[in-house]
Amino acid sequence: MTAVKVVFRLGRTGLQKGGRGSEVRKAASTLTVGVTDSDTVTGAGTSSTTTRRLLSSTAARHVTTDNRNTTTKMELAEVVKKLEEIAPLSLAASWDNVGLLVEPSPPHPVKSILITNDLTEDVLDEAIENKASMVIAYHPPIFQPLKRLRATSWKERIVVKCAENRIALYSPHTCLDAVDGGVNDWLISAFKPSDGKWQVRPISAVTASKTLSGAGYRVEINVPPNVGQDVVARAVGEFTGINGVSVTPMDTDTGQLLLLNPPEEELVKVMKVLDGYPTFKVMTDIFKIVHPPVPNLGMGRVCYIDTPERTLADAVDTLKRHLGVKNLMIALARGHSLQGIS
Repeated sequence: MTAVKVVFRLGRTGLQKGGRGSEVRKAASTLTVGVTDSDTVTGAGTSSTTTRRLLSSTAARHVTTDNRNTTTKMELAEVVKKLEEIAPLSLAASWDNVGLLVEPSPPHPVKSILITNDLTEDVLDEAIENKASMVIAYHPPIFQPLKRLRATSWKERIVVKCAENRIALYSPHTCLDAVDGGVNDWLISAFKPSDGKWQVRPISAVTASKTLSGAGYRVEINVPPNVGQDVVARAVGEFTGINGVSVTPMDTDTGQLLLLNPPEEELVKVMKVLDGYPTFKVMTDIFKIVHPPVPNLGMGRVCYIDTPERTLADAVDTLKRHLGVKNLMIALARGHSLQGIS
């Protein structure tokens, strides 16, 4: 098996004018997927560590070739599939715009990827200069629907230029925040004690796409004792004829209880059957089954540690060392100071 080398090269820095005010262009990095005789993954600079880890993981695990003298290529659809496996789009915030934002006409083999925090025009020029097949921008440059593509708006110019140069554009943003081991976990890991004893949970947990049983509702039908079993059997037959609906009969002190767990989309059909049995319908209770939270997935993180920092200033110093930066902007609550208890 031939090894894959993943190299990150720092991009230029600059200032991008656009919208209201100025946007400082973050350092970008280019991911070149090539075949070498060694198995190395290197990185440098201030671009997103988590994004670098995400891409290097994708490349190192999934890109291989038997020819040491050729450049490795992956079709765009395969790259997107791997990225969505790492950070599913379903985890993104409802207001966000994530995933594949610009898709060149297929086929589109991806030979190199430029990674950036923010895709500005300078960054895109660098991607073109380095012949990148794809750009992964942590923040999506497209949020609102575009009604036109003209040269008067820098965001519209970016979309046009990507299309003209056949550069795919992908943004993971909040789905990479919410995923287990993503941006939020990386940030909060600055405060992980050396003994590893702490508790971490999302501030806003992601709920599962389905209930544990797959049912959307629990329907309890109390059958009076004076109802004949032939009527009950006929009703049960109609209920079980509905897709995904099963009936569990239970004997009670007051008669019989029929338990149904229909999928969400089939509740209307259950109600239609009940219309034919008015004696049942007035004795029916319907309960909504909640979608359970998924452990470790969600927006933000809260951690509980046994040995907290002495002051907020101490916590800030810890975070600066973790991020490898000299300065952080802190928003203090009214009446609090950096020397207060964190």
